[in-house]
Amino acid sequence: LGDVSSAFTALKTAAKISPDVIPVQIKLATLYLLKGQPETAHRILEKVLAQSPENINALYLTAGVYFHENDPGNAAATFEKILSTDPKQERARLALADITARNRDIDGAVRILKNGLKLNPNSTDIRLALYSIYVKTSQIINAEKLVSAMIARRPDNPRLYIMKGNFLAGQNRIHDAETAFQTAIRISPDS
Repeated sequence: LGDVSSAFTALKTAAKISPDVIPVQIKLATLYLLKGQPETAHRILEKVLAQSPENINALYLTAGVYFHENDPGNAAATFEKILSTDPKQERARLALADITARNRDIDGAVRILKNGLKLNPNSTDIRLALYSIYVKTSQIINAEKLVSAMIARRPDNPRLYIMKGNFLAGQNRIHDAETAFQTAIRISPDS
């Protein structure tokens, strides 16, 4: 209802009454993090994880606390913990690959994403992240193969043709780019 302070008070009371109810503790930690109190959120999450070390929601929130504290190393370790608990957690894989790439370990980031594709072969988000790395690191052949493979999987998606057109235009392959853009328009003429 938009009454955050009442919700916060109610959650604090519920957490005191039932300190072992994990969803209440996670919601309370979320509110503390949103209020800019990551230390308090972290203390709550440590208790939750001591009770339930593989709780995915608590682990994601803990990674968020580490990001808020500008601690990408511990955030990466937390995402690794999530992936060891559930290797198909795409959000954790994408975040871990991003941290790895920011640490200038491009091969490691690519490896993380390729392993994700083995587990989630239909993931467009993982493919897009991999494509982005290829483009940023001038791996032109790999980028073009990947965008073409995405189009082969989803030939009805105009955004993929736009992405390919932008890529080709960046390579100064104007005629090929125009063809890709025209295909996107043909697929979605009202767009």
